[in-house]
Amino acid sequence: MKILVVSNMYPSDTNPYAGVFIKNQFEKMTEQYGEENTLNLFYMTYSPTSKVLSYLKYLLAYVRFIPQLFKKFDVVHVHYFGFLAPVALIYRFFHPYSKTFVTFHGSDINKDMPSEGLKNMLFRRIIKKFNGIIAVGESLLEPMWNKLEVRPHKILCAGVDQSVFYKESFTEKDIDLLVVGSFVPVKGLDVLEDALQNLKQPETKVCIVGHGPEAATVERVKELAEVNVVNSVNQKDLRVLYNRSKFLVFPSKGDAFGLVVTESIYSGTPAIVNADGGAQHQVVNGINGFVYEEHSGESLGSLIKNALEIGSDKYAQLSERCVNTNFQYSLESVTHHTMEMYQDAFFNYRTVYKTSLC
Repeated sequence: MKILVVSNMYPSDTNPYAGVFIKNQFEKMTEQYGEENTLNLFYMTYSPTSKVLSYLKYLLAYVRFIPQLFKKFDVVHVHYFGFLAPVALIYRFFHPYSKTFVTFHGSDINKDMPSEGLKNMLFRRIIKKFNGIIAVGESLLEPMWNKLEVRPHKILCAGVDQSVFYKESFTEKDIDLLVVGSFVPVKGLDVLEDALQNLKQPETKVCIVGHGPEAATVERVKELAEVNVVNSVNQKDLRVLYNRSKFLVFPSKGDAFGLVVTESIYSGTPAIVNADGGAQHQVVNGINGFVYEEHSGESLGSLIKNALEIGSDKYAQLSERCVNTNFQYSLESVTHHTMEMYQDAFFNYRTVYKTSLC
């Protein structure tokens, strides 16, 4: 098969980790299936701009896409259901035999898609034209139905590369809590702040990886614990931070999946997550981390306190169990199931998909 992957978010020199999971997925699929299939990539690099400049970027992307119309692809797969998604249908208009897929990643349905209005009406029509619909997490099922009246054919996370994220030997756990994510409201930094206020342990060593508009909240967190802020790290250095940390704290309840949770678990570091959102499906309470029910600083703070008091033997067991879980979220598993969907649609082995976890 000849496959074209399309994304409106891809790493750039100035934003090397924006959409890096799309890059990782494409490269893994090429590695696994490149000998028997031809894989191509069309993308827009990520760079925050004004609304006017953003529209201009999409217009230029459509112009850049024109040469693709003269090439033969059996499958066109769009990541993010947004303004770039219609290019797949434009392609199929000229090549009716091709099959089109789209993956919802979270913000495209939760944030960017209105519940009503002209944009909603337009995209309701567009989504029904795709042959295959993928969601990265179960938490997207409700907004996809409420806003577009559509259900995904399959649930497949973006995938975590086990050759990058793994448990290292003899790494000192000199960080109590690790927090990884953009400094935006949905990530729950305010809940982390309240949790540390309730914890009342200023000697707690916290490492926060990320940057963004909620930097003021991070500054307040610095007054509550021994905090080290790292603006940006590559994946190898991030693995080192996971291995150095006793726990990953993921206070977000708005993420569709939250790849950092399984990255941490693959690295042998248990995760503390909220019972809402996509992260809850990655953690089995007491096996590879802990789940707190009430999304509040009091609830999270109490759980952090109990977690940090776990004895060394029990923690070693918890860490060891981490590396033996979540295999279904590996990058290799995700690309395998994605290729299966392509083959099923193109060769018509099945006409109806069953919604399932990867």
